[in-house]
Amino acid sequence: MIISVVNGCLEPSTPMSDPVINQPDGMAMSDATVDIDQSVEAMMDMAVLDQLTREDDALVDARPMVDPPLVPSAVVVKLGSESTIAGVDNQLSCLVYAQNGQTIPLDPSWGNPRFDLRPLTGWRWSDEDAGDAVGERADIYEARCQFPSLGLRSEPKNWAVLPAAPDRLITHLEGAEAGDLLFIDAGDPVIAQCHAFDRYENSVELLDVEWNVEPMTELEQDQDFLTFAPTLAGEYQISCFSPEAMGAQSSPASMVVFPGLPASIEMSFETGRSVYSVGDVVEIATEVRDRFDNPIEAVPLSITSVPPLPRFGVSRFEGARSGNYTARSEVVGPTFAGLPLSASKTFMIEDGAPAIRCESPYLGENTPRGTIAVTGEVTDLGEISSFKVNGVETPLNAQGEFSKNILPSWGLNVVELIAEDSFGNQSIERCFFFASSVYLPELSRIDDVALLHLSQDAIDDGAPYSPITSLGDLLGGMINSQELVDTVDDVLEAQNPIYPENCLWSLFGCRFSIGATYNSTTVGGPNSTALTLVNGGLAVDATIRDLTIGLTAFGVVLGPRWSQAGTVNLSSARIQATLDVSLAGGQPQLTLRADPQVTLGSITLNLQLNLAGVGSYINRALNFVLGAFEGVIRDQVAGALEDYLAAEVDSILSSALSSLDLNALGLSVSLPRPLGGSPYQLGVNLTLNRFEASSSRLMIGMRSQVTGQRSQAISSTGIASPIGSRYTNLWPGNGQDASGGAHVTLLNSILHRLWRGEYFNIDFVPDEIGGGVNLEMELLVPPVIELSSSGSEATLHFGPALAHITAEALFDEPITLNLAGFASTEITIDDNAVLSFSPISVDEIFFSSPGFRLSVAASEALEGVVIDVMQSVLDQALNFAIPSFPIPDFALPASLSAYGIPIGTRLGVRDLVLSQDGRRLVVKGDLR
Repeated sequence: MIISVVNGCLEPSTPMSDPVINQPDGMAMSDATVDIDQSVEAMMDMAVLDQLTREDDALVDARPMVDPPLVPSAVVVKLGSESTIAGVDNQLSCLVYAQNGQTIPLDPSWGNPRFDLRPLTGWRWSDEDAGDAVGERADIYEARCQFPSLGLRSEPKNWAVLPAAPDRLITHLEGAEAGDLLFIDAGDPVIAQCHAFDRYENSVELLDVEWNVEPMTELEQDQDFLTFAPTLAGEYQISCFSPEAMGAQSSPASMVVFPGLPASIEMSFETGRSVYSVGDVVEIATEVRDRFDNPIEAVPLSITSVPPLPRFGVSRFEGARSGNYTARSEVVGPTFAGLPLSASKTFMIEDGAPAIRCESPYLGENTPRGTIAVTGEVTDLGEISSFKVNGVETPLNAQGEFSKNILPSWGLNVVELIAEDSFGNQSIERCFFFASSVYLPELSRIDDVALLHLSQDAIDDGAPYSPITSLGDLLGGMINSQELVDTVDDVLEAQNPIYPENCLWSLFGCRFSIGATYNSTTVGGPNSTALTLVNGGLAVDATIRDLTIGLTAFGVVLGPRWSQAGTVNLSSARIQATLDVSLAGGQPQLTLRADPQVTLGSITLNLQLNLAGVGSYINRALNFVLGAFEGVIRDQVAGALEDYLAAEVDSILSSALSSLDLNALGLSVSLPRPLGGSPYQLGVNLTLNRFEASSSRLMIGMRSQVTGQRSQAISSTGIASPIGSRYTNLWPGNGQDASGGAHVTLLNSILHRLWRGEYFNIDFVPDEIGGGVNLEMELLVPPVIELSSSGSEATLHFGPALAHITAEALFDEPITLNLAGFASTEITIDDNAVLSFSPISVDEIFFSSPGFRLSVAASEALEGVVIDVMQSVLDQALNFAIPSFPIPDFALPASLSAYGIPIGTRLGVRDLVLSQDGRRLVVKGDLR
């Protein structure tokens, strides 16, 4: 007999009447769904019943006497599984036994069995009539069943409910109340623990816990907890995650680390000058740090000058008289290890005034963009016949003061001041300052300094699935894997008998019963998946084709038992779901937007009984009874496929997306200083700050934090950055499916940190460079890179700097100059995404010599030395300190080898093409 269910629905059946009975044996009946406990008298008309009764009487007369009916004497509760995961159905059934130990088919007259589960809480019925229960709280339950009409009750059986997969991770810091901040001093130990719970709040033991601490720090991880001692002051986020808990919500813990006691002190002059004129205000800048190099605010200080000068507040003196002075700054109060902390610097006040003095902006000042006033003073007013600012004649007032509005450009600005007396003698002075619309705090973590945009082709470029050229290809092995077949097999096998034997006709005992057991599952395929970008996430569409389920039908016909093998074919099962993407604890997060949508194709039952005399009637009855089997297929198979695909797709994509290898992009290097001295320890850390999806791209944003020694005490307004958002839409080029961007702020934050570590300061010049000229130079502001709007060339701004020069062939005494300049370089990228900066070329250099004039010969000699030094310093800083282009690979986890993906596979953007857009370096390529 062939029972066909088309598109998952049974066609209305024809009532069983004489015309139906007279159909030829084996003809397929129209499928209909009936109550499996309905008696034969309710399914057949009287003509069929009379025919069966006459044939039954004839058979009884022809055979020997049968044993008397079996009497129920005991019941046993049966569990579909002795242990289940929380949230998974378990089927309870009740078996009836006679005194001789033989099972007795259930008689509808006994009524339905009753089940008893203890404890009474922690579980629920999903279908009490069918005996389907769901355990939610992890525990050991005792299950019993009884037939009140028979007066029989079973012995208990244990049902173990185990915790489900982790659904929620909570990070707890020892010493902090739940949800509260933990406050500690730098260097104090911190102990963190990771607690995992499933969605029913069962505690889940994790065997593999990993930690994420922002900002990054050195960790010591035990099986059960994390111990570390943060040394960098600031706010920290600590979160745990685990490969066993992909997709679980993570709740991080927060703490604030305060600086420790003062351990070091640095002082400088606020203006950067060490030479002042009578009447100037000398302001002292002092920076105090703890033993971990954290700056400490509001430290009580004692600031003095020797010889004494009149004071303006705690840290300012009036240059009342000329002479040489020493300023001293000392910490007042507790210090680390109780050691005294003090620093001192010398300065000079002179009354031989220069011809021109630039007062505002002061040397090395950081100003905003927009119109500013350049002000200053020209002495010996009576001798001045002309005064120009940047070539424009500018008037002086009666006191020799001037003010000229200018519109500065971004970066280093050099304003030239020229005064000429009545005899035609000129004096030239230059004002050096830096202008930017945006200054970022130098210790901040900067969002969106690096971007990665993946288009639809990078997400899924369709079949074939090998070689891997998109994230969608990772799902190809999963949808065609043996694990999918095993999942369906386990679910159906746990339900055996998949269709419990039911007595359909019980005249003088059970004369007609039918049941079915599950045997095996095969999938013919081909199966397919599609991964599509949607607003806020990824849409998954998977189709499994040609699924065949083997079964064995059995029962009783007028006494003898019968059995027959058959199959159920499901033409297709389509599962559609949408996964929302987000960040949790710095890790990519995927969550189901709604329950997956399952669509089943046609279902066909292939089963034919050939029993002499009664086969045709049984085959007709099977049309009614086994119609209910369709519901089993729909509920169990569809549910198993839905759960498997939802879990595996989430696991595969979460594993892949969480495998973004940001560590490979970071930098931790001992950077040699260009002209000798102890190496500089530089670190560049990258973490995720953006993970978003639209219908056209997957957008990944990274934040940076640069670490390194801090010894430069000069105050800084911050890291100069172009105006506007660092985030932008990057469009891959023709035939390319991925693009990345590195904002110029990332490069400038690295240069700023090197400056803070005095990397650009020079205190020795080898003879082969200096040629008898010794140069000591202190850079007052960090150098910066300015990108062009097209091409590959970039401009470097360096200075202003204070240069102390000794050259016996040029000057009788050492002199102090102010200098600044511009250099250029060409940026290229190789196949490994490593950036290269062509040898630096210093294009312009400017000197300012307050109080004296440089001869042409002296100026040319100094210019050659400074150019050689700066080219060497900048070239090494860029090529050793700038990391590879920050576009991460997907270092695919080893767990994906179960789907045919070789261990060690890395999925990344290849065939890179580099360009610039004025604010960022941009690469375009293909995901491979």
